[in-house]
Amino acid sequence: MAKAETIRRRAPVTARRPPVGASPGTLIADPAARRSELRLTLMSPDKFETIENASIDDVNAHCHAWP
Repeated sequence: MAKAETIRRRAPVTARRPPVGASPGTLIADPAARRSELRLTLMSPDKFETIENASIDDVNAHCHAWP
């Protein structure tokens, strides 16, 4: 006689919820998440340049200098 197969149960998923009274659509960032990084790659027919850990100010500064 064969043994009956056991059914595995999934672990319950706990969702992070915004605090009571927060407006709908409020997002909560994970405090353990990595910081966001921006890598800016500038290209033209003659040359290219990559800026690691660029800021939004770098994007604005280089926007008109590169075609």
